[in-house]
Amino acid sequence: MTRTLFILLLLPTLVFSQEILISGSVSDGNRPIELANIYIEQSLEGTSSDVDGKFSLSTDLKGQVTIIISSIGFETLEKIVNIETQDVYLNIILKEGNALDEVVLSAGTFEAREKKTSTILRPLDIVRNPAAGADIFSALQTLPGVSTVGDQTGIFVRGGQASETKTFIDGALVTNPFFSSVPEIPARGRFNPFLFQGTVFNTGGYSAEYGQALSSIILLDTKDLPTNDILTFDINIAGLGGSITKKLSESTSISGNLSYTNLAPLIEIVPQNREWNTAPNNIQGILFLKHKNKNEGIFKNYIQYQKGNIGLSLVNPSNETDNQDIDNTNQNLFINNSFEGYIGNNWKTRAVASFSYDEDRTGLGDDNFSSEEFLAQTRLTIRKRINSGFRIKMGGEIIASDGTYSFNDLSSNVQNVISALYVESDLRLSKTINGRIGLRGEYSSILDAWNVVPRISLSKKISKSSSVSLAYGDFRQVPESEILREQAENLNFEGSQHLILNYQLKSEGYTFRIEGYLKDYTSLIREIPEGTFENTGFGFARGIDVFWKDEKTIPNLSYWISYSFLDSKRLFRDFPTEATPTFVATHTGNFIANYKIGERTTLGASYTYSSGRPYLNPNNSTFLGDRTPEFHNINFNGSLLSDIFGDLTVFYASLRNPLSFQQVFSYRYSDDGASRIAVNPASDWSFFLGMVININ
Repeated sequence: MTRTLFILLLLPTLVFSQEILISGSVSDGNRPIELANIYIEQSLEGTSSDVDGKFSLSTDLKGQVTIIISSIGFETLEKIVNIETQDVYLNIILKEGNALDEVVLSAGTFEAREKKTSTILRPLDIVRNPAAGADIFSALQTLPGVSTVGDQTGIFVRGGQASETKTFIDGALVTNPFFSSVPEIPARGRFNPFLFQGTVFNTGGYSAEYGQALSSIILLDTKDLPTNDILTFDINIAGLGGSITKKLSESTSISGNLSYTNLAPLIEIVPQNREWNTAPNNIQGILFLKHKNKNEGIFKNYIQYQKGNIGLSLVNPSNETDNQDIDNTNQNLFINNSFEGYIGNNWKTRAVASFSYDEDRTGLGDDNFSSEEFLAQTRLTIRKRINSGFRIKMGGEIIASDGTYSFNDLSSNVQNVISALYVESDLRLSKTINGRIGLRGEYSSILDAWNVVPRISLSKKISKSSSVSLAYGDFRQVPESEILREQAENLNFEGSQHLILNYQLKSEGYTFRIEGYLKDYTSLIREIPEGTFENTGFGFARGIDVFWKDEKTIPNLSYWISYSFLDSKRLFRDFPTEATPTFVATHTGNFIANYKIGERTTLGASYTYSSGRPYLNPNNSTFLGDRTPEFHNINFNGSLLSDIFGDLTVFYASLRNPLSFQQVFSYRYSDDGASRIAVNPASDWSFFLGMVININ
């Protein structure tokens, strides 16, 4: 249910009046450019140029807007236009892009960016995803390579645990990108998707710039300076919020957001599968300062604070009248200071200094658990284009963490400093072949151990619209804190090696992508009978991911289909034998569709299928030999643009699982194994209603 707390449609930021026609032509100065993308940044709505380079689109927006024009092989152009009462005509001339960028290294990578033509998704695709409820992480779960795990928090990529996927915001590591949760109730992401202009989801073989993730990284880039002042109010069935953005000058802006969410009203309406003691609720505040210097470098200072509560009664499988109360309070603070721009002799620099604090306190019956985690990070990356066929990137980072973990009167502390250096080069090996070679070295103070690992990628352009890519990478990760607080001596980094082969076809309105991969796990943590840990575990994951997106066949309809096949086994933690983990589903499929009716109405639908996942049955002599039933889920959403007293207003609604498919994520057994209860979602179905008002 908590997956539907935020709005379902990207909000335009300007007030609309009568429609204005924006038209023009796109050329390279001599010849027209066909199939160039032209869209308005504030609305992400647009069109493409015809065979003569001509284009036209109408808009309700008024005031200063930024129009983005892009085409494969050319540099992207941003043009600021002031829309008043007359139609606008633009004569656009694009410059040829650097040949190094024409061949895209796409193995293992999905990108959703506003200003890059090679991306498969746009930020709008994430926000409008009917299965996501405007949560970035829920949207990523509908992409190939991700297993549907409805009773645990996190992103489970290609046979990896949730802890093997790391999230970065403007280059800064986020300790915990999710709201805190209680058992069997997964949490949604803490970060508003409207903050970001780009999302990169890498399912393997990622850059040497990033580490400490055995499976996947998620890179989120916040938006640059706004073009105008914005004031919005959000009122919905589960809370309210407001935000304000003010341009202090042409180069400086400040914005703030405050929101409060409480699911109690929704819980009263929708039948529940849980007995709630405290309905999920949280309050959140954001402050964001941005400044652009005279050299177009941008400074960003981002501060977010959140505090929440949740409580419920867990049913006892042995005696359903003997419930066990569990209550959780949590708060977290995330501060990130970043700079990105050019210094010196054309060296592009990204500097990051971040701090985070996460506190989690849980009461389970008479027992109390708590954790306090601090993390500070500094990162400096510099890059330079040496010539048309060679770029180099190098840098380093320091991540210092301090965690205190308590159980009743017992307490333990885990302190660690990770130091890393990395270097990477992009090479144009021929007119149709690009390569990337990287090396990353890390040192962990708590393990007193080093690692140096390679990353290699190749991509060949087969035709104007298709390419094939190959990637290999070696990845290392410090064991989880739950292991280190028990034992840190005689342990080393856990490891994984990725080999990925990718084919991608991307033409105007269509995208097809198929990717096969092999992933070997080494030095995984195993608990041996004496109650100690050692790096003797191992495992593998192999599979095929398929993605198809169509924005052209049916007018006003955009849809995508994803499918994943996964075969994975491990011998790690307390596993007595090699087995498929509980977070692995062999088959996963998603269908996502959005249909636009006129200029102001959008409808969406999604369907998700997943084969059964393993669960532990104490009555079965085969370890993890049982499977849950197949998973089915349907979602619908819709939005309508209107106005109240002349101010742009968006009404939105969503409906989750209206057919009440019975969804079973696992089973909990009594101590003697004689009885069990199914682990289901918090409710069989749910809905959500709300509106957002933009004040002029």
